Amino acid sequence: MKFSRCLTCHQIVGWIGLVVNLGLAGLKLFVGVVSGSQALVVDALYSAKDIVTSLLIIVGLKVSKQPIDREHPFGHGKVEFVFGALVSLVLMAVTGLLLFFAAGHLLEGEHRAPHLIALWTAFFSAVANWIMHRYTHCVAEQINSPMVTILSKHHHADATASLFVALGIIGSHYLGMPWLDTVVAVGETLDLFYLSAGIFWDSFQGLMDTSASRDVVERIRRRTLQVPGVQ
Repeated sequence: MKFSRCLTCHQIVGWIGLVVNLGLAGLKLFVGVVSGSQALVVDALYSAKDIVTSLLIIVGLKVSKQPIDREHPFGHGKVEFVFGALVSLVLMAVTGLLLFFAAGHLLEGEHRAPHLIALWTAFFSAVANWIMHRYTHCVAEQINSPMVTILSKHHHADATASLFVALGIIGSHYLGMPWLDTVVAVGETLDLFYLSAGIFWDSFQGLMDTSASRDVVERIRRRTLQVPGVQ
């Protein structure tokens, strides 16, 4: 680890993610329902998936730190890939249901612009998620954890999704397109499904010990041969 304080971040990153995402998920769900913003309700699921990810980080880091034993001669690090695959499968199922309902509402033809409180909530969520992305990205680089890396990517995606929610609400109010909020909700569910599929694929490759790409291997070989005495 680069700094001594990284050890503290390593120990608390899961708990910080859990508290922050619990707050964001509850806030966006409540405001989304009260304001009538479907996009903000779906955006709450972005934070909800990070709640699960944070819980798995808390458990996963604890299990993966266990020493090598007779039953696990290569350690317990693979448990993070197992957890990642489980999370992705659950998310794909949930987002599939949300896509069905959001698409159905879009086709109904009756739409109303959400209350502007949803706009400020979306902006607040975008800022909070960007800060969390920077923090978790730093931790992931220092401890080389697949689960923390996933959480960092999720916070980046959450910040982007919240910005799209804000744009959808602005369009609903000021451009005379009340259906735009529902369109954003449909787009968010598709994005969530794509993210979940990507997590599953990365976890699958980790479990299967997939080797690095030829390009990466070739770059490593070139760098190695630049060291004097290495053949």
